[in-house]
Amino acid sequence: MGRGHGRRVPGQLADRLALGHYRTAGVLAALAIVPGLAALLQAQLSGIRPAPFGPWAWWVLFGFVPVLAMTAFHSGAPPAARWPWLLALPAGYLLVIVPLLALQATGNSAWVPDFAGQCCLLVALACLAHVPRAWSRHAAGSGVWSLTLTLLAAVAAAYRIATLSNYLHDLHLIKVSLAELLILVAATALVAPDAARTQTATPAPPAQLYPG
Repeated sequence: MGRGHGRRVPGQLADRLALGHYRTAGVLAALAIVPGLAALLQAQLSGIRPAPFGPWAWWVLFGFVPVLAMTAFHSGAPPAARWPWLLALPAGYLLVIVPLLALQATGNSAWVPDFAGQCCLLVALACLAHVPRAWSRHAAGSGVWSLTLTLLAAVAAAYRIATLSNYLHDLHLIKVSLAELLILVAATALVAPDAARTQTATPAPPAQLYPG
């Protein structure tokens, strides 16, 4: 369903951003999402493989939007922390892909949610893990992580809602999808106040130099 190319865009380019190669990362990201767009347009126009709303939502949310967000990284932007980004891809495979493969290998593939559901549950778990820091008044930098998780939750929720049309024929899957969405909203609500405080915080005044 056109998901493989889009899933690789953020992961393969994180190292370029982390190392400060902003222009190279932007060019590679723009080129990486072109084949997916071409495939969706071909399927839409030819009618050989209908392109429902799901694949288009995937390309927009996980292809075009990340590339657009990369425009915030420029030569004058503050450098990104390297290790969290460089560790994100192997950690994602270890914590997500390996358990999913284990479930499928043991014949319990029915327990594996679709990708939109996985996004909702994973972001919800990340929010819950971040709650102690978000509620602590002594945790430095928690607001930035809360804001990041809130934005990720918004993307996951948008994709979950967009893919609901795929299950109109199955009331059970509709209920499961709505439950995943509800879990995500409840978990995000726990860190959203911390993210809001980050947005409304007054920046520190610039240091002034005095002669002599």
